[in-house]
Amino acid sequence: ARMYLKTQLGRQLLEADGGAVAGSLLAVIIIDSKDLSAASGKDKRIVRELQSNIRDTNKVLSFKVLQKKRQDPEFWAGETLESNLLYDFKQFGAAGLTCGISSTFMSLDVLNQKLVDPREAAA
Repeated sequence: ARMYLKTQLGRQLLEADGGAVAGSLLAVIIIDSKDLSAASGKDKRIVRELQSNIRDTNKVLSFKVLQKKRQDPEFWAGETLESNLLYDFKQFGAAGLTCGISSTFMSLDVLNQKLVDPREAAA
């Protein structure tokens, strides 16, 4: 979210389509911080900035809905491998290299099924 907020193009992307991208980023922060109860000061500042880019904040999924989806194995199994891996993807630089890490809520069985599926494995 910080990277989007730093540039004019990033801010335009956040505001596009009524703030859809801002809402998606906001949803991840809400889930990761347990409805902001465990949010850092930096996260809370970013949440305020993201909310200013969302036309109708009531359209952003509530914490309870997001938490329910997080714990719903059928939801994650129904999503593409790419969607699962991008949901909580974090990119960072280390030793001059760009690295990334992702966590997912799908089971290892579902992950394995998706990895051997030619339609999914391209992700």
